[in-house]
Amino acid sequence: RFMHMLYMITVKLPGSTIKGLYAKKDDSKSDRFAKGRGENSHLWQELKGAFKVLEDDFLRFDKDGDHMVDYVEITMGIPATTSNAARLEILSRLEHAFAQVDVDQSRTLDFYEYMYLGFMMTQNGSYHDLVTNSSGSALVKRCFIDLHTYYRFYDQDKNMRLTYDELQKFFVDLFGVVTPKLQDAFNSVKYQSSATQGRDAVDIVRFMKMLYMLVCPNGTFHPTKYEPQVAKKKPTPQMMMSVKQAVTTTRPKRFTNVQVAKFKKGKLLGQGGQGTVHAGTYEGQICAGKTFLGNPDENLVKETLDEVKFFMQLDHPNCHYLLGSKTTLDSGGILVLTEICENGSLFDMYCTKSIRFDQGTSWRIAKECASGLEAIHNIGYMHRDIKSLNVFMDKNMVAKVADFGMATPERTSTQPGGTPQWMAPEVLSNLLGRKVAYDMRVDVYSYAILLWEIMHCKVPYGETGMDQMAIANAVFSKGIRPPMSSRCPPEVAKLIVACWDTDPNRRPSFKDIVARMNQIESTIPK
Repeated sequence: RFMHMLYMITVKLPGSTIKGLYAKKDDSKSDRFAKGRGENSHLWQELKGAFKVLEDDFLRFDKDGDHMVDYVEITMGIPATTSNAARLEILSRLEHAFAQVDVDQSRTLDFYEYMYLGFMMTQNGSYHDLVTNSSGSALVKRCFIDLHTYYRFYDQDKNMRLTYDELQKFFVDLFGVVTPKLQDAFNSVKYQSSATQGRDAVDIVRFMKMLYMLVCPNGTFHPTKYEPQVAKKKPTPQMMMSVKQAVTTTRPKRFTNVQVAKFKKGKLLGQGGQGTVHAGTYEGQICAGKTFLGNPDENLVKETLDEVKFFMQLDHPNCHYLLGSKTTLDSGGILVLTEICENGSLFDMYCTKSIRFDQGTSWRIAKECASGLEAIHNIGYMHRDIKSLNVFMDKNMVAKVADFGMATPERTSTQPGGTPQWMAPEVLSNLLGRKVAYDMRVDVYSYAILLWEIMHCKVPYGETGMDQMAIANAVFSKGIRPPMSSRCPPEVAKLIVACWDTDPNRRPSFKDIVARMNQIESTIPK
């Protein structure tokens, strides 16, 4: 829209040599559909192709064949190898969009709700984010953008609804004809809205459903053969996990003289721009191995050396454990071996697998994270990237603080590292161009957001629908924080508020946090 505005202004500038061929109303988007009428029009064919893609994608998600898809079926479609930053961004938008679409809170979607979810995801991202292996994601995105544009254009009284008169004009302009079945289709989806002073109308969801009915009369999900309210299940309960006492296993001895050839790669666990992490074995020991792509530069080698140096100083049951490393570029390159955490990240447990923890389990995980972070601070480091994506859960559901790539022994820093949802205001200040020194108390703020996550099992600020930079600005300028719910025990809520105080001088240390958690443990429901 901004580029279009610049074009329109430039055309009208005195002495402009731009002819302005696309600035006239007669050259509007609707002209591209003038070559065909009805089923032969461009938009009709575009819709037909897009609806077929949506049908195929919906059926691909529908693993149990009940013609409904639930939240887990959708999230499992996002590849595990997607980078953490991308997964967070996609799943945060998905959580927000899903909550808006799932009006009956059943955590299941029928085909029409799924279509609306795809539309919502396209508004601030891409349909491809939702269905990475879709054969026609570009077509669906283009179709959704076109429909949204036309919907707003023909909504002449700007009430976000289309009356039958407005629909008739849309059909004449875009399809060249008012199809005889329009009235029946409209009658089947219409409703009376206060926004239209009681007149019959359709909103964007009903508008898309009506178009599907007309364009795909034999479609798999046409109302004549698909009754979503009949297929709709009872609200799908989210899995509640209860592991109030976890067994901590003895850590094996570290390997010396690590050789790349001895690492037997298995499943790919993760991939970034610079390297990969595979599950595998080393001398019979199950582990995770991180290797790098291409020829790492000096900075990457130094970062790896610093991370390994930190790892070697750290030996705590609630911190990710280093099994061994090779940090030279010869003989196969760099290899970092760590313990494997079979249950993945805390973020994936609640956001991808839709698992919830009872309060006793949440409390244990929260204490384990605090203990691990206390150990990191005790050796003089600040982590600087605390978040649920960097807390791994082993096979016994023991929490392990992980990903020490940004850990530093420096007493202060001005580097704007981390992820906006978890960044303390003083770190955000640097991100937003206002240089200010911060210290390890930023980890306490990040822990507060993590503790909120553990108690609520939601993406921080996911309900706002804001992107990361909007969140950064709102936290820094307006002091917003994630909303507290009754799910969070009062004493825990008080601890969270103390830890995310804007003034770092008022935040407790991790020593104080652990002590306070021990004091209030008896108030936590078991």
